[in-house]
Amino acid sequence: MTDLDGTLWHGDGEVHPATLEAVAELRRRDVPLLIATGRRGTVATERLARHDLLGPAVLLAGAVGADLHTGHEWHRQAFSVEAGRRVLDAFLVEGLSPVVHVSSAEVDAVIAPECPTSDVHRAQFDMTTVPTDPHVPVEAGVAVGFALLGLPDRLAPAAHRVAAAITRDATVTCGLDITFGGTTMLAAPHGVTKVTGIQRWAAVHGLSAADLLVVGDGENDLDMLAWAGHAVAVEGSVAHAAGFDQVIAPPERGGWASLLDLLG
Repeated sequence: MTDLDGTLWHGDGEVHPATLEAVAELRRRDVPLLIATGRRGTVATERLARHDLLGPAVLLAGAVGADLHTGHEWHRQAFSVEAGRRVLDAFLVEGLSPVVHVSSAEVDAVIAPECPTSDVHRAQFDMTTVPTDPHVPVEAGVAVGFALLGLPDRLAPAAHRVAAAITRDATVTCGLDITFGGTTMLAAPHGVTKVTGIQRWAAVHGLSAADLLVVGDGENDLDMLAWAGHAVAVEGSVAHAAGFDQVIAPPERGGWASLLDLLG
């Protein structure tokens, strides 16, 4: 299992040649590879397709599982209407209208004009077609996540207040963002982490935690690293600081390729 940003790739989906060769070698060995990311399907698919890396993926920090070749979903866990209302209200009370992630063929996010998510994040969407009322997916019971990426320092305290207010209804990650800069906040349905989707995938393949090697770098990777039988952290990352023994070099140096040595 592998995280994407800061683990498999760097920058805007750039993958080191040694990493691409390592993935090719896994395919030759018939070793299954599962992506586990906080990203939504559209962005993950576009960037992975550049390098012929499409395959099964756990998306939106565990709320969705899909085959990125076909778009077929094999796992989805949305907020209940009541929980979604409470979470959205907590954002709005602080003046932070969130990006609301929706898992559907027609719409994958709802973004109000006043949403303060970073310009880099906003640029990933065609804002001429994105719906703008965050209450609609919440009331329909199809909201699978809430997000704000790369908030400026002046909004960080408000984001942390939201994070503290919604812990009953959501699994929350809130902290410094090494990709977008500033503060990023992600909220998945309560109890949902990357492990949630990984377990669904593993069960289908007859695998247990002990069978899996997981590699990641960020705060939202810590649960899956602690759960897996074999955990690998990226050098200099939050996961490395958490004390995981196996460490690889960052993606810009092709560190991911050294996983082949760990697999034997």
